[in-house]
Amino acid sequence: MKLNLIKWFCYISMIVLTSIIIWASLDKNLWEGGKLILAEPWGVATFVDLYISFTLICIIMGYLEKSWVKGIILTIATYLLGSLIPLAYILIRFKKIKQLISFEGGKIK
Repeated sequence: MKLNLIKWFCYISMIVLTSIIIWASLDKNLWEGGKLILAEPWGVATFVDLYISFTLICIIMGYLEKSWVKGIILTIATYLLGSLIPLAYILIRFKKIKQLISFEGGKIK
C-alpha cells in the first residue's frame, strides 16, 4: 500500500509539473524567465539547491542502473528537463526499486 502511494505521487507530480511548465512557457520563454530568477540572490540559491539535489538523485539512478553511461544520460536529461526525468525513472523502474525496499512493521529495512 505504501509503495502505491509513491507511484501515485509520481503520476500526480508529473501531471502538475508538466502543467506548470506549459503555463510558464506560455508566459515567458526559458531564457527570459531564467534571467529574472538568476538576477535575485534567492533565485541563485534555489538553482544551486535544486542542482545539488538533481546530482544526488542522478548518482542514485546511475548506481541502481550499474552503468556509468546510463547514469550520465540520466544526469544530462535531468539537468535539461528537471524533475520529470527522476519521476519517470521511478515509474519505469518501479519493480526494481520495489525489490530493493522491504517493509517490516512499517519500517524500511
